[in-house]
Amino acid sequence: MSNCDACGTHAPLANVTFRQNTGMLVMRQSRTYEGDMCKSCARSYFWKATVHTMFLGWWGTISFILTPIFLISNIANFVKTVGLDGKAQPNALEPPRMVPVSPSAPMSSNESTYTQKPMN
Repeated sequence: MSNCDACGTHAPLANVTFRQNTGMLVMRQSRTYEGDMCKSCARSYFWKATVHTMFLGWWGTISFILTPIFLISNIANFVKTVGLDGKAQPNALEPPRMVPVSPSAPMSSNESTYTQKPMN
């Protein structure tokens, strides 16, 4: 388990790429969503890219050819996330708290006055 590239949640991840296409008769515009994503983020980006492409992707010569390829690719990437456990670990991204070091021992000039020790 690692951190999701989209939301930062500590959860099981899948490396996915979702492509979105907008056909505009003589031009086209595409967008790519890729990274290691948790199940929730992957589902969100899958639907966002796929529904957009499904309705707005066909309106151009090149887009007419690319849209089915993008849709099949999105579905194949989404299938990779089906087996992921959707349970995120709460507070996994909470940064360690900084605790002041006791001033009993003199510090050298290159030592910091704070250290990262977990607080209980």
